[in-house]
Amino acid sequence: MSEPLVEGEKKRFFDKLFFISLAISTGCLLVTSTLIFLIEYFLWQQGPKDGVSLAMDAIGITGFFGILIYLMSFVSSKGTFDILEYGLKIAVFTVFKPNYRKNNFPKTFYDYKMQKDSKGRNPIRGLLFVSLLFLAVGAILLAIHMTAQ
Repeated sequence: MSEPLVEGEKKRFFDKLFFISLAISTGCLLVTSTLIFLIEYFLWQQGPKDGVSLAMDAIGITGFFGILIYLMSFVSSKGTFDILEYGLKIAVFTVFKPNYRKNNFPKTFYDYKMQKDSKGRNPIRGLLFVSLLFLAVGAILLAIHMTAQ
């Protein structure tokens, strides 16, 4: 667990959670790009299969989607989807847990929002760095592909 912040102390950017999210993001993006590469290689039947263009597509698309997922995480960390989450929890708990209001669940959306804000929310910063790296490698492969033609 991380140590609580002392009054006036700044939170470190490169903390333990950053490196954990960096490792998980790298693994997920590598698996995704490998899957895209394999799908294109085995299922795409148009023209010759150039390894550089397949790698460029797989890595570039994965980097682009990684950045989109980071942006969604960033927007979500600001509380954009809290009303949807609260409404969905109310609907599911009403059906599956009829006594959910007795079990420390906030009575109003305002209380729910204050509870979420007090815990602190952060976007997945590691995903941004890994996605930018994948997008840069995809751009380098695009330059190589363009000069080879």
